[in-house]
Amino acid sequence: MIGRKGKRSHPPQFQYPTSVAVDRGLGNVYVADYGNARIQILDVNGNMARDPLVLGVKCRPCALAVSLRGDLVMTDSQILRVFNKAGEFICYMCKFY
Repeated sequence: MIGRKGKRSHPPQFQYPTSVAVDRGLGNVYVADYGNARIQILDVNGNMARDPLVLGVKCRPCALAVSLRGDLVMTDSQILRVFNKAGEFICYMCKFY
């Protein structure tokens, strides 16, 4: 078991986690935290690997995946967003190769 119900990011707490993705290259575990409008980034032991990606109250992450390049792909109910390995926003509704 990783985390518990709540709003804090350290130790990891979640409000309605909806999806999990693993980046095998970096060893990060990404958790879509729908209720807190963020993506928690953990190591394989469930500890914080770095600060969460805070998306804003209008964006509620529903599903996650990691591309072959290591980019994090996130969907909410309306849009697709892509973040690079450093957690920087790249684009939305992109054309994927």
